[in-house]
Amino acid sequence: METPSGVVIRDLNTTNGTYVNFDRVGSCEHSLKSGDRIRLAGSEVVIVYLQEGYNTVKMDTPPAFAGEAVSSSRKASATEDAGESLAPKDTALLKYLESRRSEVVSREDIVKRVWPELPAGVNTELLVSESVNRVRAKLGDDPAKPTHIITVGEFGYLFI
Repeated sequence: METPSGVVIRDLNTTNGTYVNFDRVGSCEHSLKSGDRIRLAGSEVVIVYLQEGYNTVKMDTPPAFAGEAVSSSRKASATEDAGESLAPKDTALLKYLESRRSEVVSREDIVKRVWPELPAGVNTELLVSESVNRVRAKLGDDPAKPTHIITVGEFGYLFI
């Protein structure tokens, strides 16, 4: 339920209970934040949301994020500007994020697309994070062409 202070959840005396980040929620309201893991009736859901409020950074919304069309030259510009000076895997990451612009992309999807040769079970957390940081550094902060890679909790990334 949405309240003036944010989104909250509470258990309505269900048989299986309601859990947030493995802690059982009682009948009292529990505030949620992006990335919280909620378990309901044996199913787990990861909440990802952006909300204006006390701890939210206000950003101008690029046209692509607002649902307007983006010209193909704008779509390619970040890759063209940064791609020449990036390593091949970092360029592949940037191209993949651009192709999924305005969608939250999971770390697992990034690994499958950019590092398909890695065997299952390899810890890729650091690999993905370092690649994203290198791409962010190359993109810079050009006010004429604002481009951002936003980390979405433990889930993944959003390219806007």
